[in-house]
Amino acid sequence: MTLNQKGFLYVFLMSLAWALNVVVAGYSIVELKVNAFVYGGQTLLTAAILFGITILLKNQKVTPLKFTQKDVIWMLLLGVLANGIGNYFGLQGIENSPTNYAFLVKTSIVFAISLEILLGQQKFSVPRVLLGILLLLGAYLISTNGKLIIPQKEDTYTLIAAACFGSVSVLSKTINRRNSPEHMALFRSIAGGVVLFGIAFFLGENILRTEAIEWGILGGVLVFLLFLFLYKTLEIKSASYLSMMSMMFSVMVALLQYSLFGVTLGSWQIIGATIIILAVILLEIYSQKKEKRFS
Repeated sequence: MTLNQKGFLYVFLMSLAWALNVVVAGYSIVELKVNAFVYGGQTLLTAAILFGITILLKNQKVTPLKFTQKDVIWMLLLGVLANGIGNYFGLQGIENSPTNYAFLVKTSIVFAISLEILLGQQKFSVPRVLLGILLLLGAYLISTNGKLIIPQKEDTYTLIAAACFGSVSVLSKTINRRNSPEHMALFRSIAGGVVLFGIAFFLGENILRTEAIEWGILGGVLVFLLFLFLYKTLEIKSASYLSMMSMMFSVMVALLQYSLFGVTLGSWQIIGATIIILAVILLEIYSQKKEKRFS
């Protein structure tokens, strides 16, 4: 299996775990009335435990760790940035304008591509930019069913969240070269979980709530898979590739909602899904040609 094939497989599995987690989270928060921050903390704590077990089981089979104390601090800070600050502002965006959030959070690919270019990790590429625009168009149509969204001041929350998500993928790339995906995900889960539980406690929520805990555990298993394949992708592919290819997550969520809950897909949403699938195929072809050129 080539690096491109591995990269596509990892990002596909990551997107699938992400889509399933969105469905589980939506059911837990909306239907079961579990506080969003408590649910988020439960899932990240579960994921951290699973990563800890995985590391212990692999300890005798992997090469010695190369991360320094500085790496640990950076991994914790990135966890705070993505799963703490990013999720906090993301939830604020969902609460104030869910339709706008569904699209604007996808602008994380803009922040990822821009930061990669600024840091010199990738050169400016016209094909990549055009494919990014296609992916955003598809995401817009799926999120809004072709309706015009009206900008609101609360959209700033969503843009901050998107900037956090996009930036963390890029910044993780450097540390990820020296550390295993499991360790990267472990520290991210711990840091994010502490922040979310802290917010829930500050808001007066019961962070020890065990009602519907099975859904939090299920979400944690999905977050475990999401983070595992996310960092495995970053081991061999760029952050912008990860951000762009993971847009297939929007299509997966739409299909899951249709198959599980009978949510009707509008004609514009079907067109949006088709655009995303086409853009993903073109991006994979472009990446394979680029790999052959430098091999």
